[in-house]
Amino acid sequence: MNKIKYNQSKQENIPKVAVFTTGGTILSTYDPDTHTINPGMGGKELLEQALAGSKYNYSIELYEFCNMPGPHLTPELGVELARKIDKILQRDDIVGVVVTQGTDTLEEMSYLVHLLIDSAKPVVFTGAMKSMHELYMDARGNLLGAIQVAASKAAQGRGVMVYFNQEIHTAKDVVKSHASSIAAFRSPGFGPIGIVDGENVSFTATHVVDKSFPVENINPNVTLIKATFGMDDLLLQACLDANVAGIVMEGLGAGNLPPQTVPALKTALQRDIPVIMVSRCYEGRAMNIYGYEGGGAKLHDLGVILGGRLSGTKARIKLMVVLGYTKELEEIRKCFEGFESEA
Repeated sequence: MNKIKYNQSKQENIPKVAVFTTGGTILSTYDPDTHTINPGMGGKELLEQALAGSKYNYSIELYEFCNMPGPHLTPELGVELARKIDKILQRDDIVGVVVTQGTDTLEEMSYLVHLLIDSAKPVVFTGAMKSMHELYMDARGNLLGAIQVAASKAAQGRGVMVYFNQEIHTAKDVVKSHASSIAAFRSPGFGPIGIVDGENVSFTATHVVDKSFPVENINPNVTLIKATFGMDDLLLQACLDANVAGIVMEGLGAGNLPPQTVPALKTALQRDIPVIMVSRCYEGRAMNIYGYEGGGAKLHDLGVILGGRLSGTKARIKLMVVLGYTKELEEIRKCFEGFESEA
């Protein structure tokens, strides 16, 4: 992992931000002949292009962690990244960290790092929806804005955040809501917590930072299943056959399932496989209110754990981390239901 320093200011004691690059569209270029986007540069070239001609009053250390498309990244790499970030944050001269990444898995990676790091210093994830040489290229603005956020005193104590298109979002709430727009990242039901306007970093909302978990390893053997109209137990049976460590269900509405899925779900619970229920809706949460067969109340009585307002992808990441923290079902329940305001 290469380390490169940048400092155009002659002032002493200016903020120092560490930038980790991992690959993705922000490190890619567009080929007009094949109409494809392909990896085309390293972190050093990206940072030099972004900083060229700009006036910045902070020092930067670049760490080229890896160079992979977003779909190639794994939870195991996320744990390694979190450890390296945590080590950097312990330095007195570092005020914050920026991570550039492919956008396809950014909402998951940022939340994983969020759950693994316990620091008041900000970590800001960003990337690009458009590669170099494409119309509406957003790499430079997103990177420079993310560095501004990480260097801001106002960002202290806010945990891991995601910055795109001038907006600051929490790692917990943000989702990639559009496949190709530069305004792809949203926080349904909550909105951004701040903005970057010119040289000003402004936070417009407060939020409760998640509980972090001091784990050495996570358990990535967790499957996410999305409930659908008239679905049967095929996918749940496949999970049982594969001996998964945990299951996250994106239930219908407020966390309900078709009744034909319940027998397989009961088998999973009898095997002490934790089952987390969230809603497949973009807003709201899973609740134990419906008392019919497959309804949230009956599922909760069987032992299904409510995942609150987390999305299915975020609940899956959290269960991976929690399984590295405890295997006791009641402790797992407390990690999800006992910290509802935090989770």
